Amino acid sequence: MAPKPDADTDAERQYVAAWRATLAAMKSGDSISGHERNMAFLNRAAPDRPGSRGFADISAISGLDFTDDARGLALVDWDRDGDLDLWFRNRSAPTLRLMENRMSAEQNAGRFLALRLEGTAANRDGIGARIEVTLADGSLLVRTLTAGSGFLSQSSKWLHFGLGEGAKVRSVAVRWPFGQREEFSGVAAGSWWHLAQGRGVAREADITPQQQPLASIAQQLPILDSSRTLLSAGVPLPEMNYLNADGKSEIVADPSGPHLIVFWTSWCPHCKAELEALALGAAELEAAGIDVLAINADAVIDGPKADDQELGEFLKGLGFAFPWGRDEGLALQKLKHLEHALLDRDTELAVPFACLLDAQGEASAFYRGPVEIAQVIRDAALLSGSANARRTSIVGFGGRSFSSPTSREGRLVDTGIQFQERFPLEAIRYLKMAVPPGQVDLKTNPVTRRIAGIYYLLGLDALEANDPTSAASYFSGSVEFRPDLLDARLNLSVARFRLGQVSEAKQVLEDLLAIDPAHAAARANLKVITAKLEKQP
Repeated sequence: MAPKPDADTDAERQYVAAWRATLAAMKSGDSISGHERNMAFLNRAAPDRPGSRGFADISAISGLDFTDDARGLALVDWDRDGDLDLWFRNRSAPTLRLMENRMSAEQNAGRFLALRLEGTAANRDGIGARIEVTLADGSLLVRTLTAGSGFLSQSSKWLHFGLGEGAKVRSVAVRWPFGQREEFSGVAAGSWWHLAQGRGVAREADITPQQQPLASIAQQLPILDSSRTLLSAGVPLPEMNYLNADGKSEIVADPSGPHLIVFWTSWCPHCKAELEALALGAAELEAAGIDVLAINADAVIDGPKADDQELGEFLKGLGFAFPWGRDEGLALQKLKHLEHALLDRDTELAVPFACLLDAQGEASAFYRGPVEIAQVIRDAALLSGSANARRTSIVGFGGRSFSSPTSREGRLVDTGIQFQERFPLEAIRYLKMAVPPGQVDLKTNPVTRRIAGIYYLLGLDALEANDPTSAASYFSGSVEFRPDLLDARLNLSVARFRLGQVSEAKQVLEDLLAIDPAHAAARANLKVITAKLEKQP
């Protein structure tokens, strides 16, 4: 039996796992402290369904899922109409929020029971007491009075019991602190009752409904999240294809000057407003030398799908005369992935989303949400400046930096690494651009070794998928960038053999054995291939 890891090792593993999960959440745009939506759960257990259990998430439909970063919650019948209202204490604004239950006193009549305790031998407020309310049908309702009801929160000391329509109270008992149990008579549904220790008879409290309720405030729809990110230097776009208005596939690449690529959907009101603004500002954009390409993303983002004719009529109705097309499925995803790779933070795939290209057709700015034409024109004017000038404009104030902007090769390598898992071929493309031709040692350069490794993994996947043609291409690429990777040579011979290229497969093995004469697998495979060739006429 393997020895069990010691406690320190387990603790370290748990810490690392938690750290990685937190880092992943932050990179995906989740918050670990702030702007976390409130949650509300409905208890699905029911007396008439034995064994029923579990909770349903009703946060959205309840209207309680605010992003206020709530810290405390208190329950109280604020307007004294027989139902509970909610007070939220938030870290951010509004610091206090009241959610008033608008059922009327007439609607609540007979459907609730409110009890207030008074201790004599026990503490004055009856903290710690347990109240048992038995209904006429035998149902038992239990509450415990506590000093505090959550993080830095204290709900009302009136203990509220929600009752069904027509419910009758059979008995009420209080188990006071230190174990004394006392029954109280005279309690009826639909009112507030004062229970004093030692009296045994409930006294109805004089509670008058609030005559001047607080004025309600209409909830505002959240403002669309928007941001602008200007890069200190351009980064090449991934290969992004789209279908133009004539249905022909084209690559998003235009080195002729500043170019704004806008992704939109036919059903998004913010997209419509942005396209209208671009149409109205066409003369300003033309004067600044900025072209526009609008790519529809109906096929990528959930929502209604419009056909090409409907899209054309939609744009014509807006007076939009710039070129447009339709995303074939990966253009927006690749561009969003590029943004994530550069910012090291993933965000939700949403529209409108735009990218400003410089004169070399490289990504230079990202816009999430609606973008102002004036801002685009100002950003385009900065593209011809140095990286330091761009960075100064981003910061917004002068001064000297302790470090220089990342080199172009460094940006390309970092971007390629970020693309490796989801878009491996794009990763290879970025990494290749970072390798000066003929100026590196293919055996030791970490970039070429990474390229070879990605090619090798792609080749293994292709072999497993019974695609020897692709496998041979990938393994050849692996050998090209890392000649000493013998496993790539061995698998290249397998792919050649499966393609019927027996002589080529033999040559690959001979080259491998010239590097490592003792390679057992290569010698065995070469024996099989030689025998096959000898049998051929």
